[in-house]
Amino acid sequence: MCVRYAAYQINRVIDLLGIKNCAELDAFKDNYNASPGQYLPIVTCQDKHTINLFKWGLISPWYKTGITAANMFNIEAAKISKRPVLRNMLKSQRCIIVTSGYYEWKSTDNGQIAYHVKVKEEPFTLLAGLYEASVDKRTGERMNSFTIITTKASAALTDLRADMPLTLVGDDALYWLSEDSSVDKINELLFHDARHEIDVYEVSAGITDSRTNLPGLIVRI
Repeated sequence: MCVRYAAYQINRVIDLLGIKNCAELDAFKDNYNASPGQYLPIVTCQDKHTINLFKWGLISPWYKTGITAANMFNIEAAKISKRPVLRNMLKSQRCIIVTSGYYEWKSTDNGQIAYHVKVKEEPFTLLAGLYEASVDKRTGERMNSFTIITTKASAALTDLRADMPLTLVGDDALYWLSEDSSVDKINELLFHDARHEIDVYEVSAGITDSRTNLPGLIVRI
């Protein structure tokens, strides 16, 4: 399960994804310890030239007004095909979560060790997700939210976890955002073997405290 990541210098992703509208980034500050419940930068397949700030933790119509289900910060790729609502979301409510890398922990006899994980030699680690842009029928308030898709961990991460966020690079990321993408190809991306190298290194244990948000959290120890 992915519960923390970093998102900083997001404006640098504009050329990579062909972004034309990033006005919402004016309200976003570099975040070195992004947590569920925060509003964070994503790009949706229905508005792929715009970076929007959506709440991490899917708020969907099948839940009570305004409630985020704890298990919807992430959704396992294998479960999507088993839930009709999620299958439909996969067709038209895909998104890319723009990160600078995410965090994982390893339990040891001396406590937990924190690690930063990112795509090697790339400025961004783009994660695949699903989003919901719904409206609170009682208040009329928009409830924009997202969840991160997880899949089987690559060999480089199996010592830490059995799963990992679904990470997309290059044309795969652009295809995920395309409205013309075929269902078969999208399903293939859900379970494809990692096509990128990852960099995994130990970082400060301070990342465990969600209130801590400092550049030093991503520094290699």
